Amino acid sequence: MNISMLLSSCDNYDDMWVPFFTQLKKNWPEFDMPVYIGTESKIFQFEGFDIRCPLANGPVYKQWSERLLKLLEYIDSEYILFSLDDFWLTAPVDNKKVKKIYSYMQKDKRMGFVCLKQEIIQGKTPAKDITAAVDCQYPELWLCLKNKSFRITTQFGIWKRSYLVKLLRAHESAWYFETRATWRSKFYWERVYDVKESIIIYPVGGVVWGGKCYIDYMDQYENELIQPCIKKRGYIRFGEPRSYPIVTHGLNYYWSLFRSMLPKW
Repeated sequence: MNISMLLSSCDNYDDMWVPFFTQLKKNWPEFDMPVYIGTESKIFQFEGFDIRCPLANGPVYKQWSERLLKLLEYIDSEYILFSLDDFWLTAPVDNKKVKKIYSYMQKDKRMGFVCLKQEIIQGKTPAKDITAAVDCQYPELWLCLKNKSFRITTQFGIWKRSYLVKLLRAHESAWYFETRATWRSKFYWERVYDVKESIIIYPVGGVVWGGKCYIDYMDQYENELIQPCIKKRGYIRFGEPRSYPIVTHGLNYYWSLFRSMLPKW
C-alpha cells in the first residue's frame, strides 16, 4: 500500500512510545506500513515495526505544525495514517475496513481526510454538527459539510498527504491547526469524511491531558505499561480542574491569525 504512519510526538513524550506500539501490535497484528515519528533527538525502535526518526539528528522544531511539515518532507507515500502518541488502542482494529476506506481514497482523489474514530455522539454532539454529517456514496462514512465544527481534527485518520501539507501552517500549534484548518478546509477542493462507527478505538482525547495521565483510563492497560508514564508525569482524574494556556489577544496573536488566513502558495 502507498501509505505510511505519521506519529506526532516529541522527545518529552518518549514514555508514550512503548505503550503506543505495544497496543498497536496487540490490536492490529496486520499492520505493515513504515512509521515516521516526529522525534527531536531520540531514536526509537520496537520489534515488528519499521520505525523511522528522520528528524533526530537535525535542528529542533519547537512548533507542532512546523515539525510535522519537516517530517512530511521525508515521507513519499501518497497517503498518511496520522496519530498522536497518546492514542493507545483498546480494541482490535478491523483491518479489512481500513483497507476498504483506503481503496475508496485511492479511487476518489477528492477524498482528503477520513477520521477513523466516530466523532458524532448522541446527546453530546451539537445538533448543527449532526446535521452537517450526511450520507454519501460510501456506506461506512459520513460526508462532513463545510459548516461542521472541528471538521479537521488530530484524531486517528487517513490523510491524502498533499491535502495535509496544504492545510498545515508552520507557525500553528495543534490546537490552532484544528480550529483554523477547519476554516481553511472550506476553500479546498478535497472533501472530509467521518466513519459512522469507530474503526480505531482508544480513550476519548487520548490518555494524557496537560502533560498528565488520565488515571481513569489506566485500568484499560497493563500495569507495566502505564507506571513509567505516571511516575514521569503524574496523573489527573475526570472532573478535576484543567488549566488551559492563557491566550492574550495582542499583536502576536493577530499576526498569527492573519498568517493562518493567508492562502498557501
